[in-house]
Amino acid sequence: MQGDLNINGMIEAARATAENASLKPPDRNASLREVAEQFEAIFLNEFIKQARKAKLAEDILGSSAQDTYQDMMDRELSSQLSGRVNLGIAEALVRQLGHAQAAQAQAAQAQPAHAQPAHAQPAQGQPAQGKAD
Repeated sequence: MQGDLNINGMIEAARATAENASLKPPDRNASLREVAEQFEAIFLNEFIKQARKAKLAEDILGSSAQDTYQDMMDRELSSQLSGRVNLGIAEALVRQLGHAQAAQAQAAQAQPAHAQPAHAQPAQGQPAQGKAD
């Protein structure tokens, strides 16, 4: 009896969570922000790579294996830094591309569904507008 109540409670909680999640509008900028933060991590990784190339002397004990592991460590470091340090690159990308995305959405809503863009090709078998056969 106790197990049945526990399972029923879990089912009700799952249903309530699913209903609440479906009521929330999708966040358009969430994926844009994630990609912008990934770009920031790539930027930091390139910055770290260039800083390592500017060494004054060759390492006596260095090897290609060490270089490989150093690159892997640098990638992880740049990923961690992009999450902790605010360089402003991700915010600038979200701001810039978010406005462009909103403008495209408004233009798509303003354009009638039956209108073709000027660069669209006519369907096969249909004469092009403005051309006489």
